[in-house]
Amino acid sequence: MKYAKLIIFSVICLMVGGAVFFTGFAMNDFDIDRLSTEGEFFSRTYTESAAVTAIEIHDNDAKIEFVATNSDQIYITYNETNLKTYTIENHDSVLTMTGNDQRKWYHHIFNLSFKTPVITVYIPR
Repeated sequence: MKYAKLIIFSVICLMVGGAVFFTGFAMNDFDIDRLSTEGEFFSRTYTESAAVTAIEIHDNDAKIEFVATNSDQIYITYNETNLKTYTIENHDSVLTMTGNDQRKWYHHIFNLSFKTPVITVYIPR
């Protein structure tokens, strides 16, 4: 009898949790990206026309892609949020891109993000 009450209570809790999840998902028009806690992504482009001998990218979260281009300039496309920005500097012909993460510790634990940030570097051939 004791286990029967426990099983009934567990099933009720699962049903209530499922209903809450379904309702929240329906309120977001079944768009999983709207459940993200990262905030809105803003697309940015950086152009460097000065001479560059090396590129350094300091970021733990982003996927980094290098693409050859026929242009004579270096282009970097990336996404920022209100809490994650980037600083790009050219010092002694070394182009350095550094991620500035202003999220609190609890943002890392309770992070619901379904997008992987991508940094694309277009390099002249």
